[in-house]
Amino acid sequence: MPPTSLTPRRRAGATAVHSLHRFAFSVPDLDRAQDFYDAFGLDVRRSEGRLDLYAHGNPHRWASIHGGSGAKRLEYVSFAAFPEDYDKLIAGIERMGIKTEPHRQQIANRLMQRRHEHSADA
Repeated sequence: MPPTSLTPRRRAGATAVHSLHRFAFSVPDLDRAQDFYDAFGLDVRRSEGRLDLYAHGNPHRWASIHGGSGAKRLEYVSFAAFPEDYDKLIAGIERMGIKTEPHRQQIANRLMQRRHEHSADA
């Protein structure tokens, strides 16, 4: 993808995530959530028992909403990192005693998105 003003730039000597990749939460009523996000102006798509949220005209899936019982609940947040930073970030997280296995509802099987370009399957 050609660079744009939205393309993350890596700072020399900085090991860090560069952006929010995706978040997910569960809600008691997917139909009501779909009505809300449609009215909010997002591109809402049903897929495998969940709602996926996109900005119109952009292939990146920003959020997934799962049906659940009880109150709304944050399920996970994933971040994007440059490939050369990924292993250092994971090592630092693990040194702090934080578990790095994927959440049970996470679609991509990784803690953070390794690529920095936006794609429909990312």
